[in-house]
Amino acid sequence: MALMQRGPPSHRTFLVPRRWTMGVASQFGSSPRIKSPLAAVYERRTENSSRTSVASNRPYKLRQQFARASRSDLWSILTWGWAVYYFAVLSIGRYPEFERTVIWTGAGIMGLLTVVACVIRRAGVPAEALTLMVFMVWTLTGILSVEDWASYQKYLKLVAEMVLVIGAVGSVLRHSGRVNFFYVAFLFVAVFNVLFGVKSASLEELSPDSLVRETGLTGNANALGYYGFMGVLGAMALWGERSTAWVLGSVILAGTALSLYGIIVSGSRGALLVLCLATVLWVVMCYRGSGRRVWVVFVTAGVVIVLAFFVGQFILKQTYLGDRVLLGIARQESSAEKRLDYLRMGLRVLEWVICGYKSAFEALFTG
Repeated sequence: MALMQRGPPSHRTFLVPRRWTMGVASQFGSSPRIKSPLAAVYERRTENSSRTSVASNRPYKLRQQFARASRSDLWSILTWGWAVYYFAVLSIGRYPEFERTVIWTGAGIMGLLTVVACVIRRAGVPAEALTLMVFMVWTLTGILSVEDWASYQKYLKLVAEMVLVIGAVGSVLRHSGRVNFFYVAFLFVAVFNVLFGVKSASLEELSPDSLVRETGLTGNANALGYYGFMGVLGAMALWGERSTAWVLGSVILAGTALSLYGIIVSGSRGALLVLCLATVLWVVMCYRGSGRRVWVVFVTAGVVIVLAFFVGQFILKQTYLGDRVLLGIARQESSAEKRLDYLRMGLRVLEWVICGYKSAFEALFTG
């Protein structure tokens, strides 16, 4: 009677109390093999009955998934917007009639959207921006000894703009992870500057006798070489992550050829040097970790080395860029000598700084 007065357990689903099943089992001499499943069923149902059902949890989980997807899409859209802005500034924005409109309008729109997104999502400041902020604070100490205020204000403004851009781009990339958008922008910038900014159209005009360095849309040969290198770098990244679609592969190869052409006609030795380093590092560091088999990596490395050798031989023997490289190695060019002098001066300054810090620490700990 006492058991009947207590009634069933206060759960939503009717369950047989465990003591009833254990009592019946002991009365009929049931083995532990039968008792264990009954106890497990009782505990499992009791646990399920004490929390919200899966059906009632489903709307909450869907809301979570939708919020997560919308947050990811927001950062992806911002990353795509910054990549488009990068392309616009270094392509259409190179024309004087569009320069101010593209730079300031695009920066205002993307900067405002990024700030709003960072405030709403409570995104932190990336480490790159913090490093540049420390550098900017350090430059403020130069106010005490400034002689050319116009130049000081100009470069301080550039540093501040760099802090804002690096902070915004670093934030959206950290949350979206869509770096491929910028790889595509790198490649498109190089192709645009070569197609619309380079006047040379034949290989004969690349010979050492022509002594011509193309400047492109920027009016600076080294800038054109930099865009060409970034184009090849973007093509390397896209090739390592691309699908097997032959159309995409053909587009990447065509963009790589145009980017390399831009480096050659610019005559930039720095761009050629970093391109050689990037090619080696791409095979060693990036392509090796792409999940492909070992023999594929070795074959790819061999093909890249052979192509690099023949392309390097052509550049050294048939182009003005190669002529500049050989003259620089032989130390027969004025610009190479000036850069070596600057390098020696920089090493001396570094030596003075190290010696100064060493003396300061010795005085601090010994005095």
